[in-house]
Amino acid sequence: MSSSATATQDMPQLAGFSGAFKILTAGLVFYPIGLLVSLYLTWFTAWAVLGHMPRPNLDDPKYISSLVDIPYAATSVLGTCMPGVFMAGLLGVFVLGRGLAPSLSASWAKSDWGKVRVGFVALGCFVVCWGAAVSFFVADPWDVFGWYMD
Repeated sequence: MSSSATATQDMPQLAGFSGAFKILTAGLVFYPIGLLVSLYLTWFTAWAVLGHMPRPNLDDPKYISSLVDIPYAATSVLGTCMPGVFMAGLLGVFVLGRGLAPSLSASWAKSDWGKVRVGFVALGCFVVCWGAAVSFFVADPWDVFGWYMD
């Protein structure tokens, strides 16, 4: 028997956990995209309610309308959780990439080189998604983040 088959027999709960773990890790990798979507949804909702583009220091997102409160609260929660999600995402990418749990990555890659490739792909997606989100926050072409934080 192979070592991954033995590991799966020793810990049968990992076999069902692998799909959920991969989905969770993908969610953690693409998390900053969700934060950006939530932030811009708040801004577009405020724009629709106000009838003009929200202005920093004049149109406070907390006091515009109850319609804006829903995406505003979602953005607040996502932004507050961001440091923990970043660390959990790094850990998830590390576990998938390094093959620390062979039964988790056995369906993705059978050989050791395949596990290394999966790791590089996962790490690359993580770096690209988080780097693009941070770059977009820094560029902030319409000063949406400045408006949100006022």
